[in-house]
Amino acid sequence: MAIVWENFRDQALLAAIVQGSSDAIFSNDLNDIVTSWNRGAERLFGYGTSEIIGKLVTSLTPPERHYEILRIQESTCRGDGIEHFETIRVHKDRRQLNVSLTISPLRDATRRVVGVSTIARDVTHKKLAEEASKQNEENFRQQAIDLEAQLIASGRLVSVGEIVASMAHEFNNPLGIVMGFAQHLLTETLPDSSHAQALKIIDDEARRCQQLIQELLEFAKPVGTKFIPTELRPFVEKPLNFVLPRLHKQNIVAEIHNPQHLPRIHADSQQLEQVMLNLYLNSIDAMPAGGKLCVDIKEAQDEIGRPAVIIAVVDTGFGIEESDLPKIFLPFFTAKKRKGLGLGLPICERIIKKHGGKMEVQSDPGKATIFKILFPLT
Repeated sequence: MAIVWENFRDQALLAAIVQGSSDAIFSNDLNDIVTSWNRGAERLFGYGTSEIIGKLVTSLTPPERHYEILRIQESTCRGDGIEHFETIRVHKDRRQLNVSLTISPLRDATRRVVGVSTIARDVTHKKLAEEASKQNEENFRQQAIDLEAQLIASGRLVSVGEIVASMAHEFNNPLGIVMGFAQHLLTETLPDSSHAQALKIIDDEARRCQQLIQELLEFAKPVGTKFIPTELRPFVEKPLNFVLPRLHKQNIVAEIHNPQHLPRIHADSQQLEQVMLNLYLNSIDAMPAGGKLCVDIKEAQDEIGRPAVIIAVVDTGFGIEESDLPKIFLPFFTAKKRKGLGLGLPICERIIKKHGGKMEVQSDPGKATIFKILFPLT
């Protein structure tokens, strides 16, 4: 009689331990029917004992992972256990849970396997921490790549500054002579002469070289910025008037959308005209077969809620490839369909940053490109 009492006491003690465990502990028979369920399982999966006992254990498993139940059964029937198996299970409200399972075979008095015992632990926080760690690692890796690119660009700029300072004068003098003679010959050559087109090409290419040198000078030794209260509309409209002949020649329709009353900004209007002209020329180059150039101005807020103005330059040109977008403001980077040294947009971005604003670009290759400039009003 004492032996029976001891067995009963041991069983009661074991049941109390199982019920009091913070882990989810449950069992099922070889037909996958749940046969026991502790309070930890109720907390983890949301099912009360009366709701789950007698139901299939697959109720806890996403359909795409039902194959795991068969593998678990095959393993336990061989008498093997499974430790710390991380997988996905399903809460009563159909939320997916990241869990770690420890699975053991249940045996009867003859040592025959009659079921499966499972201890489940929620490892969702662990998974989130791992994902956050991976994301941080990726962020650090990207920052290292960006820093390397900046260092390379900085090294280039040092060299550019030294070279430009010493050679700009030597380049400009012969270029001025070439352009002078070309202009002189053009004035003495009939427009329909066989030499007129060749002289025009010489003059255009010499001017392009002069412009490249000027861009290098501006980037290597930027001029000072004079901030004064500035009207928005003139520095948007004036550069557009400069490119009207090219717009008509390439069959490009230009539109400006802006409110009647625009606030002033504290800015250097000459530098902002340079930015807008550069954006207009880029858009025109992107639409050799015609299209639409739209400039949209509106009042908005910056990312922390301060009043601001957004100027969007939208074109329907060939766009920018997605792989090129992160590099579009890097010095000396040029997309395949662009000309020049790749300094126009970096100069524009630097000017906007000096004004306390920022530039962004979005593009859908083959359809449209949007350059957005945000100016703070304070």
